[in-house]
Amino acid sequence: MTNAVRYHHIYIIALIALLMGYCWHVPTAFGGPPLTIDDTAPLAFPDSELDFGVAIEGSSGNKHFEFPIAFSQGVLDNLQLNMGFGFQTEEQEQGDGSNITESGATDLPIGTKWKICEEGDYFPSVALAPTVNIPTAAEDRGLGSRETDYDLTLNMSKALSDVSYLHFNVGYSLIGEPTSEDLSDVL
Repeated sequence: MTNAVRYHHIYIIALIALLMGYCWHVPTAFGGPPLTIDDTAPLAFPDSELDFGVAIEGSSGNKHFEFPIAFSQGVLDNLQLNMGFGFQTEEQEQGDGSNITESGATDLPIGTKWKICEEGDYFPSVALAPTVNIPTAAEDRGLGSRETDYDLTLNMSKALSDVSYLHFNVGYSLIGEPTSEDLSDVL
């Protein structure tokens, strides 16, 4: 089976997600941040946001495709709630040259973004974004660890001009450690 045929279903899902974005009529469009860098501005109540993404990783015989979907809802002027879910495919090359492919759901992240400080003339706005990753991915198929992970991210944003902004994020991930693996936390 060729790689083109093997990943055909992944390309179809990505195309459908792209077309959904073009087909939905939105009177005003605002570009959201990438899923790895965020600003400090939470959504105001009653606004909500739906983000779609694609992540592709590869290293020496292993390939990972992920299609995350994130939903955010403004609760207060300085607080939003976030929830995500998605689909993933993992392909691992075996020692004999054959490949094993597994697909399924991702873990379920649930979190908030809380703006704790407004921007001033000489200092940035500041927000905290705690997240709990609930283990819903299948551990027996190599798609998850069956352990709960915790993240805390500090977001800072500063307007440099009317059209230029600087965003800084730093976070710490407390990785749940299954008894069968030795994993480290991430800064």
